Amino acid sequence: MLAIMLLFFSNCAINTKVKKHSLLTSKSLVGVWNQVMPLKNSNKVLLTGNFKFINPDGTFYTMVFVDPSGRGLRITPNIYTSITMYGTYEITSKSTFTEQIEKHFINSKMSGTQSMLKYRMLSEDKMQIEYKNPVTGTWVPEWWMRVKPFKFSKTNTSSATSICTVESLCTFPERIALESSFRTCR
Repeated sequence: MLAIMLLFFSNCAINTKVKKHSLLTSKSLVGVWNQVMPLKNSNKVLLTGNFKFINPDGTFYTMVFVDPSGRGLRITPNIYTSITMYGTYEITSKSTFTEQIEKHFINSKMSGTQSMLKYRMLSEDKMQIEYKNPVTGTWVPEWWMRVKPFKFSKTNTSSATSICTVESLCTFPERIALESSFRTCR
């Protein structure tokens, strides 16, 4: 009976911890992220169709939504989804984390490798990640928006778009950083 009670209470403790760091309620690195790209000479960003899932249990994976017709990210019957890589991660400081890439489906040479990444939370729902290009040795920035649960309202339109304004991504000082393009993390 004591063993059953210990098992029950340890499961409650684990479940409580996971709830506090849920993918949907997290304000940290943990979450579901959609990569965006600033459009040159514009105040808009392009939704890339790349998604990163950073789980509370120390695992991650990336997915891509692809329209093989080349017409961009649109909700059509032709879109398919694919996992591009997965592995584990460890936060090593307030501005860095390391990914241990178990399997990379696009570049098999990256399978079994470790990648140190810089990150900066621009807000609770926006972040910049940088990875080091192994060929040039330069840091390459990426911008990500947190994916939130869909909220239905009468103002939602039926047509999906793959472009949104930078204002929805960033406050004014961050927009300057995006428009001046590819600044490094501090």
